[in-house]
Amino acid sequence: MYVCNTKSNDVLNALKHMKDGMSPEEMDALRTRNNARELPVIIQVGMSRYRRLQKIRSQNAMKEEVKKQKIRHVINPNTLMLHKEGCYHIKEGFLKAGIINPNLTGLPLCGYCMTN
Repeated sequence: MYVCNTKSNDVLNALKHMKDGMSPEEMDALRTRNNARELPVIIQVGMSRYRRLQKIRSQNAMKEEVKKQKIRHVINPNTLMLHKEGCYHIKEGFLKAGIINPNLTGLPLCGYCMTN
C-alpha cells in the first residue's frame, strides 16, 4: 500500500515507483490479495495526516487508519488513468484508490466519469 500526500504528482510518482519495482506477476498478486480487495492500494491524504501516518510502524494500526479512507476511485495500472468507482470503463485488475483531490494526482482523468 502506498500513502501519498496532496503534493502535486505524488500519486503519479508512487505508481511509477510501483511499476518500476514490480514485475507483472507481482502487480497481479497485489491486486488479487485479499486485503487489496477490501483496502485501497493507494491513498492520498492531506499533509498533516500524511506526517502522522509516516510515524506508524505497525501494519494493524496502518490498516485501521486506511479503513477510514473511502474508496472512491480506481486506477488503470497500464495507462495510469484515474476513474470514479462507478465508471463503466473499469475492468478487472484495476487498483483501488482513496483520492481526495484528483487534480493533484498527476494522473490523466477519465473523460467519461471525471468531467464536471
